[in-house]
Amino acid sequence: MCPAPASSDNTYQELYAEEALRGEQGACAMRWVILALVSLIMLTMLSLGRYPAAAWRGLGLAAFGACYNFWLWRRLRQGLLSTRISYLFVSLDLFTLTAYTYLASVHVSPLAVISSTTIPIYGMIMLLVALRQDRRLLLFAVGMTVACLGGVYWLRYPYLDKTLLGFHTSADPMGVIFKCVYMLAFGLCLLFIPKTISRLLDRQAQLFKAQRLREETYRATLEQQVAVRTNELERANRELQTALDEVKALSGLLPICTSCKKIRDDQGYWRGVEDYIRRHSQADFTHGICPDCMARIYPEVYARLKDRLDQPGLPITPTQDPSFKKDKPQ
Repeated sequence: MCPAPASSDNTYQELYAEEALRGEQGACAMRWVILALVSLIMLTMLSLGRYPAAAWRGLGLAAFGACYNFWLWRRLRQGLLSTRISYLFVSLDLFTLTAYTYLASVHVSPLAVISSTTIPIYGMIMLLVALRQDRRLLLFAVGMTVACLGGVYWLRYPYLDKTLLGFHTSADPMGVIFKCVYMLAFGLCLLFIPKTISRLLDRQAQLFKAQRLREETYRATLEQQVAVRTNELERANRELQTALDEVKALSGLLPICTSCKKIRDDQGYWRGVEDYIRRHSQADFTHGICPDCMARIYPEVYARLKDRLDQPGLPITPTQDPSFKKDKPQ
């Protein structure tokens, strides 16, 4: 069917094909309607006894159209549709319609070639072709329509009453030429339908690509943000692990000197208790003196403060005693 423009991607090439298939399906359905109407009219003519020869030939053409339309319908359901088949069925539609007009002119009235009620169907056929999204096929249908419309007139022109043609402005050759020109102009106007749809699909393709580019940019930015956040979490985890390692360093068994009370660290160095705890925790030290050490080092101060020191929860440093400096041994 109609090839998609180069700017469309595979998705929109498939969309073109789907729309062309839908147009062909619409033409097939409309052909059933036309054939049903023609058959109903022919049966009505037979029931009224009017123009039986034309009615039977009309039913024959309707049966022929029903056969090839059924064959086309089967191929459409199977997805078997090619450009050549589309050209074939457009030709069959126009030839069948022209044959009906010719038979009406032979068996009903010679003026049927200019006044038949089926002539507007030429325009309907071109409209259905326009829905198939194939501009070349539409141009073919326009040319075939003009050729059939003018050709059937010139085939029956020798049998037309020339005097009667003078009373009908569109019955003489010039009127038929004008009619063919107007039909040509109508068909060319239908070219805007596939062109407009193609332009809309191209625009949709551009919007789709822009949307996809925005999504890819967003995903790339999101991945960068995730990477940055992951690095921050990893750094926080390392810091937390370091803190946990430091906490663990203050738990378990610590090697401590039984004499000077220094602690051996992981590197094998002996450090004072204050220094070791400062390195492995957030704690700091302030100094005081316990009652036992005060009794041993400062017996006089201990004697004066003995009553207070015996009370639990009241630690006191020697500097709190006014006589500490005076009583301090040299």
